[in-house]
Amino acid sequence: MCTVTFIPTNEGIIITSNRDEHISRGKAIAPIKISSDGVDIIYPKDPDAGGTWIATKNNGDTIVLLNGAFKKHIPKPPYAKSRGLILLSIFELLNFEKSIEQFDLMNIEPFTIVYYTHKRLFEFRWDGQLKYLQELSVHESYIWSSVTLYDVTMNTKRKEWFEKWHLTCPNPNLEQVINFHLTAGDGDSAEDLKMNRQNELFTVSISTIFISKAYNDFVYFDLYTNQNTKIRMPHIKKQVSTYS
Repeated sequence: MCTVTFIPTNEGIIITSNRDEHISRGKAIAPIKISSDGVDIIYPKDPDAGGTWIATKNNGDTIVLLNGAFKKHIPKPPYAKSRGLILLSIFELLNFEKSIEQFDLMNIEPFTIVYYTHKRLFEFRWDGQLKYLQELSVHESYIWSSVTLYDVTMNTKRKEWFEKWHLTCPNPNLEQVINFHLTAGDGDSAEDLKMNRQNELFTVSISTIFISKAYNDFVYFDLYTNQNTKIRMPHIKKQVSTYS
């Protein structure tokens, strides 16, 4: 859960996540649609802990996870629950901005969440002790890289790649965004967006969610098998779209 971009376009919003994992981690289960109490949710599943790193609802709400908060931390397991399960619990909150203040995160490993909900964009960080919430403009584009894998220098370099690419592609389509996540970099496989560190830690998948006025498209590219999964989910009828 290591590189995320948020890009508003003329047609809708595109949120993309590169998942970087150690070779020992179990192969994720491709995304499926799950229905509960009239709400449809799509997300891939982590087989080790049962959670996920990215999910979207049939009202357009989308949430994505990165490991770490502001700086690389020293893991201190055992933790009360995996961050992937915490993400799903947060996604169930009816009012994220208010409810996150009371949400219990003690003994949860540090993480960052990017949450697009009801036409608003939030960045939430938990450093293991304190919560940090800020609202970002939905009219701007952003890139995040996990602080557990990429230091300040690497993060700055990746932002420069993103900004340079975005200048040449100001209104990208889904394929162009995915291509950026596959190819961006300077040839150093340890730092490129599609990364590989000695065949032990590498990008295992790319998840892209396109949020239009009428539906969400979830495109999942499994880099283990080179297989694509695409699910289209119409928005709830008679509900105001989360994108306009």
